[in-house]
Amino acid sequence: MNANSVWNGHEYAYVHIVRRKYFPRNAVRVKVSSKREVQAGYKTRKDTYATVTFPDNPERGEREVNVRNLYDFWDSYVDEKRHVEEKRQREEAERNRLWQQQQAERVAAQAERDRQRQAHREKLHRIRDGLARELAIDPESIQVNEQYGHFLIYAKELEFLAK
Repeated sequence: MNANSVWNGHEYAYVHIVRRKYFPRNAVRVKVSSKREVQAGYKTRKDTYATVTFPDNPERGEREVNVRNLYDFWDSYVDEKRHVEEKRQREEAERNRLWQQQQAERVAAQAERDRQRQAHREKLHRIRDGLARELAIDPESIQVNEQYGHFLIYAKELEFLAK
């Protein structure tokens, strides 16, 4: 936060590491009791430090933190956190819904492929049975390659044609 936006007696959300692009989910509630400016000899700008207490964890006592680590007013932070959490839950629910829908489509597509494969297999077996009737041989002696739709009849099964 800006040092001019921090006032004594107000509660703020404190984070250890500030990342500008990301919403901090692990902020701690602190109450500012005082603030002071410090000019380091090697810096051109002043740093502002706030003395804070931890209302949720009083045994931590008082601590001095950089004002830049105060993210926002606590009430605003809680509202924003709730909003971010609700948005995350909605997105997760949408992802789950899409995943379930895609899973149902995959199951339906697999069932359709299985049905087509079974229909193709039955068609090949009907052809095999008709061929076996025409040649007057046992249908089990004709091997069917279901993947390519080929039939294999060994010559020993057709010996009767050579007589």
